[in-house]
Amino acid sequence: MFLDGALSAEDRSGFEAHLASCDSCRAELEGFLQVASVLRDATTVDMALPDSLRRKMATEAAVRAWGRRWSFSMPEWVFSIRPGALATGAALVLALLVLPAVIHQREQRNRSEPVSSIRVTTDGQAVRLAWSDGSRSSYTVYKSHNPRSFGSAEAHVIKGNNWVDRDSDAAPIVFYRIE
Repeated sequence: MFLDGALSAEDRSGFEAHLASCDSCRAELEGFLQVASVLRDATTVDMALPDSLRRKMATEAAVRAWGRRWSFSMPEWVFSIRPGALATGAALVLALLVLPAVIHQREQRNRSEPVSSIRVTTDGQAVRLAWSDGSRSSYTVYKSHNPRSFGSAEAHVIKGNNWVDRDSDAAPIVFYRIE
């Protein structure tokens, strides 16, 4: 068609010259352009159903699918929840259900068997501690000069079950506790 650039420049100038002198062809072209405009407008109209109607249809479909076996009807707002919000809510509920199990497992791990035997040796310069339990990968060794004040004692986190105290002669008596 000439409007879409289908005519060459020479043909287009001849077409326009003819339209200028022919009333019948000009009227035909104007009618054609009106029909094209109506068709263009008709194809760009938003034909989506309103949200309220879509929610009502979804509610009715759900009621039919459930066969009215439920003692309550689903409120319309249930069907307007966005999928992202639904996924976030589901993740939150899942986290709340799993959290107690994770906390319980961590408490059980911290309550593992106490150290059953400790071997203490010295070579005059350092005190070597070795213990058997083997159920954990790390322990805390507390060092104090008073057995009643381990809360203010030195604390050393140890990987494995051996530790060497190279500063054992700082006091005449040293107490150790292993947790």
